[in-house]
Amino acid sequence: MTLAAPGWPIETFYAIGDREVQVETLTAMVRVTNRSEIDVYLRAFARMARAALYGPQAKALIRKAVDACEA
Repeated sequence: MTLAAPGWPIETFYAIGDREVQVETLTAMVRVTNRSEIDVYLRAFARMARAALYGPQAKALIRKAVDACEA
């Protein structure tokens, strides 16, 4: 089975504590230092963290993906 990737994420971000967020876009890195904008990224990160799998659940999902690739 072959899966085609639809592309890659247009941006990623890294929070440096609560004082700065670095956003990597397709063509540039943007430093965000405005507190209200930083809060938007921190809330987005918290939502993603709540949706993520950890520990045995994450391992099971990874194993399932590996098994699908080997089938």
